[in-house]
Amino acid sequence: MSQLIKNTVADMALLTVGLSSVNSAVNLINSVSTSISLSMLNAVANQQAGSLTRQTVSAQSNSGIMSTGSAVQSAVTENIL
Repeated sequence: MSQLIKNTVADMALLTVGLSSVNSAVNLINSVSTSISLSMLNAVANQQAGSLTRQTVSAQSNSGIMSTGSAVQSAVTENIL
């Protein structure tokens, strides 16, 4: 009976040593996966921020162009009158 216990303890020790490297590999893969996911999330957030900036600049440019047209019309009308 004691030989069976010794074999069981030896098998469990071997299993524990074998699983520790697997656990390390899984932890590494999990860290890399999280890192890549965060990078992709940041890229999307930066793209959205850039798009919002472009939309704001376009709206301001259009507003400026329209204001310039109105100013020119006012000046011409004033000179005519």
